[in-house]
Amino acid sequence: MKKWTALILSLVMCLSLCACGGGKTAETTPNDTTATGSGEELWVIQYTVDEFGDASQDSVPVIQSLFEGDFSNSATNSSPLSANVAFIMSYDGIGHSMILQLQEYRNTPVTVYQSEAEDIVMMTKTESDRADYSLIWSETDRLFILDESEAIFDALKSQEDVRCIIKCGSSQYNFTLEAANFPDVCSEFDGMLSDYEASYSLSDALLDLLQEQRVDTAVSYFAENMESYRVLSQDEVESLFNGRFLKISPTKDLVFTYRTVYDYLDGAQTQIGRFEHGFYEPTSHSSHPFTIEDGTITVHGGNNSIISQNQIRAITDGCYLLLNDDGFGNYTEVDDVLICYGDAVTQDDAVFNFFENESLVDKTTFESFIVIEDAN
Repeated sequence: MKKWTALILSLVMCLSLCACGGGKTAETTPNDTTATGSGEELWVIQYTVDEFGDASQDSVPVIQSLFEGDFSNSATNSSPLSANVAFIMSYDGIGHSMILQLQEYRNTPVTVYQSEAEDIVMMTKTESDRADYSLIWSETDRLFILDESEAIFDALKSQEDVRCIIKCGSSQYNFTLEAANFPDVCSEFDGMLSDYEASYSLSDALLDLLQEQRVDTAVSYFAENMESYRVLSQDEVESLFNGRFLKISPTKDLVFTYRTVYDYLDGAQTQIGRFEHGFYEPTSHSSHPFTIEDGTITVHGGNNSIISQNQIRAITDGCYLLLNDDGFGNYTEVDDVLICYGDAVTQDDAVFNFFENESLVDKTTFESFIVIEDAN
């Protein structure tokens, strides 16, 4: 979840939210000082935008609204507050994450979080339930609830208003999320997400694995398209495994991925580093022998054990899918995705050539490194 939070911070919450879906309102950003609407038009569908306020191929739909409330602290009491609230699909593609920005006096972003970032609590109350949430703070003065916010989303979808109190140090922020047209907007939102899924591409799948978002969607994409990826021959596999690779390994629950850098040289697989929280760090050079037979690569452990045995399919030139045996001699289960570093094996810092500033979220750098050809 921490890695998904880092991704959201860099891709969404450093950005404004602009209204462009459905043509329901004019442009709305966190600097607005009035509500986006009332009654039936309170909630709107918007798209994430870049630093210049423009939509891009990476823009995703969100549901957003702006509410008024009040705040109190040691210096003031019941002063005006604006709460910008948005819902976006959660990190695993299931459920929704809630994003907030609070503005004191309706135009001054709250900064008290900087000293209280580890202890921010939101209490909510509806007609049928009461709950407490721990909030995650970002340096852009936004607050996050990740997939735990589904109860709030469902309450609004059921036409229940949600009363909210956020406590942070000596400050308290009070506002109410009005359900209004939320159910209708949800129906439109689901349709837009379906369109987004329909346009899902190989580039999207690879980036999702790199960035640890929508991992289940990415793995499903590779599983559905694996027959379109050519199986490498014995000679091709022998030639391939003589260099450096980034291995992206989804966990069994498809929540996140391990990203490890390996050298394959002289019949040995050697781990040299890994990515943690978006940054590369060297590791102790643990090695295991590997053999290649009938086009499959087998990594061996101690006492004649087998660590992994995979068939290799070429997704693109430089990017490969590793498949597991299902127990009946059929290689149908997605195990890993390999991205080749080619002849960079002699350079200890070569891994940084792939990610600008050691970051995993630079799509431009990614696409300049490897040519993406969609399977469809």
